[in-house]
Amino acid sequence: MANVGGTSMTHPLKATAEAIGSAGGDPRTNRTSLFMNANEGPAEIAAKISGVNLGGKREDDSAYFTNNEGHPWPDPYEVVLSKKDMSDRKTEPTARPSAGFLCKADFLKSAGQKTPIFLRFSTVTLGREFPDSARNPRGFAIKFYTAEGNYDIVGLNWPIFFCRDPIQGPDVIRSQSRNPKNFLLDYDATFDLLACTPEGNHAGLMFFSDHGTPDGWINEHGYGCHTFKWVNQEGKFVYIKYHFIATHGQKQLSEPEAIRISGEDPDYSKRQLWEAIENGQEVEWTAKVQIMQPDEADANKLGFDPFDVTKVWPRGQFPVGEACRPTVRAFTRTC
Repeated sequence: MANVGGTSMTHPLKATAEAIGSAGGDPRTNRTSLFMNANEGPAEIAAKISGVNLGGKREDDSAYFTNNEGHPWPDPYEVVLSKKDMSDRKTEPTARPSAGFLCKADFLKSAGQKTPIFLRFSTVTLGREFPDSARNPRGFAIKFYTAEGNYDIVGLNWPIFFCRDPIQGPDVIRSQSRNPKNFLLDYDATFDLLACTPEGNHAGLMFFSDHGTPDGWINEHGYGCHTFKWVNQEGKFVYIKYHFIATHGQKQLSEPEAIRISGEDPDYSKRQLWEAIENGQEVEWTAKVQIMQPDEADANKLGFDPFDVTKVWPRGQFPVGEACRPTVRAFTRTC
């Protein structure tokens, strides 16, 4: 600001901003157009989503979810989670003869066919700073690089999940995350979720059993959890559930063992897998499926909903058959 002849003069840019502000606009003229929402305050966002200011109200006028800064997501189902401890491995499965009769997917058509795979291990809610052996669900995800495109299966090291309704997914993650007040793990939040979500207690029991502390990644099974559909060349379909069974066996750590290893070697699972591959060991899983015919998928007859991710299919009624064998032979190069 300058003073000329006893009269104060306002900088032109500031004067412009003040004029815009007095007219009800945003006085911050230096905002970029691409990321302009990043600078919006709570009052401005509230004015948009409530319809007081035009341009921010969705056409379908549905409920809004916001991120930690109070900015609405474009869709209530779009949830961005923190980056967790993830390790990726290059793998190659071999198809088995039975799958080709039930599924027209290229990588399952013929026995002995090999398909490149990307296999990801992870912890679900704890960050990279947490030891590998800590109590947590383990992510088990596979991407098949088929001739027809990528086929992704994302699951866990047990066959069920904590909630039935997908909109409760963020609640599950937050219930196992750190308390923002003190950044400590808050088991009160975990048990609040389980108490208010009775269908989640199956996963809760597995979480607090030794399944919550597997003996590294190479000694755990993987499951697709959800119900998938296989369609054959004739257009007929069946429902299936994926089971990835470690051919070298499933092993868990007791709670005292997990606590000890967490202190002695926080990178236990990563080191175990790396050393196995460096020593020439092929770490292999057998991909198996349970098959349900469409006329069997009747919740009234079964006594449970076959599409409910908190339920398992009885193996006596729906036997498990082999589909292919994913094998880990090398680490990927990551940047």
